[in-house]
Amino acid sequence: MGRRSAPWVTALAEASDRFEAVDVPGADPERVRVLVVAGPPTEPLPDWPHLGLVQSLWHGVDALVDHPLLPPDVPIARLVDPGVPAAMARFVTRIVLDRSQRVDEYAELAARAEWRPLAHLTPSDVTVGVLGLGEVGRAVAALVGGLGHPVIGWRSRPEPVAGVEVVTGPAGLASLVGRADVLVNTLPSTPGTQGLLTAELLGRLPERAAFVNVGRGDVVAEPDLVAG
Repeated sequence: MGRRSAPWVTALAEASDRFEAVDVPGADPERVRVLVVAGPPTEPLPDWPHLGLVQSLWHGVDALVDHPLLPPDVPIARLVDPGVPAAMARFVTRIVLDRSQRVDEYAELAARAEWRPLAHLTPSDVTVGVLGLGEVGRAVAALVGGLGHPVIGWRSRPEPVAGVEVVTGPAGLASLVGRADVLVNTLPSTPGTQGLLTAELLGRLPERAAFVNVGRGDVVAEPDLVAG
């Protein structure tokens, strides 16, 4: 859609001589098979009779599902960049390490000109709760778990994940939040996850627990988070 010189166009062309990139205006309706989008469209799209796939250039597709300007009943695929889960996991791990080394507490003491040691924490003392065990959630669990932190993961199905205590359902979610010294959200935005983290749930977090959101923002009931 107006990006025939973009790097991904070049990569696709090099991968297959069957690929031809065309802009939406002027596209031959009989030849269009795949629609590549970077975000939702801003105007109605033509009725391509042979369209079989909408390919998003983003990780998330919540803004595309049931979008009125996209052709109905056409499968939507998301892009999974293998570097993103690893980068997210490193970001989360830095916060977990800060918590286990009591960095924030030492900063508070320093701000008050108090110089005294705090009790030493080991990785086993800092439990990490991961909401969602998709690509990002599993990468987070693997990295922090490899450092010795107990990891609890919440997912919709009770499928095992190596090194993770998997819980499901409302009771499992409440239990996880109540045990998480660091709570990490990696969930997508769906009707079942929007507003999931309410004041009642967040109030179950242990004292001085940290919350890290690398998932969709609307999973959190934001006014409740601010008030807490």
